[in-house]
Amino acid sequence: MEDGKIQTIYSSEKVGARIDKKYKISNLVATLEQESGLTKKTILRVLKGIDCLDYVFDSPQDFIRSVALIIKGTLKDELLNGIKYYEVDDCWNMSLFSDIETYENKIIESKKSIYEYTVFDSDGERDFSKSLDISDRVKVFAKMPSWFVVDTPIGTYNPDWAIVWQVDTQEKLYLVRETKFVNNLQDNLRDIEKNKIACAYKHFDAIDADFKVSTDKALNDLLS
Repeated sequence: MEDGKIQTIYSSEKVGARIDKKYKISNLVATLEQESGLTKKTILRVLKGIDCLDYVFDSPQDFIRSVALIIKGTLKDELLNGIKYYEVDDCWNMSLFSDIETYENKIIESKKSIYEYTVFDSDGERDFSKSLDISDRVKVFAKMPSWFVVDTPIGTYNPDWAIVWQVDTQEKLYLVRETKFVNNLQDNLRDIEKNKIACAYKHFDAIDADFKVSTDKALNDLLS
């Protein structure tokens, strides 16, 4: 219905028989919205297109789980194969980078960062920052603030680092890096993380910025 509720009349195959029973099910739209990241409007369109909607009364949780899996599978295909980014003239105002929120037990002093201190979320990020600071090839770097995001169909994505890396005396590269200091990277990422990173590859490729996921705190894979 227009208010997001689902109205169903349930009757048996026997003519004239009527089942007088109440079924308590969770809010399909809200649950699927949370599971998939899609809007309520899109979820309603999906539900209206399901011919076997009455199956929700047999096993509400199984029904919701099945629909969520189908939506996620379709969404993943669209993300990986259909999304495109185009370069525009917009740019970030440098004054936005003039300050960054810091936490006394989560900062490390930096000489090459655009800030006096680098905020780190883990021991791995702290060690990665140290490696950037002492590398002869790193000209300047920044741990990206939380407001610096890339829009994707499943929410915003915040890359970890921006790095200016000198290849030789002539050439400098602008690098954007996501850092994940774990073994078996693909096995340790949630599907939503994988999909957002897939979008980030396409986003930064559109503006000719080198983007990759780095797993080596010593920078050995920075250009691999």
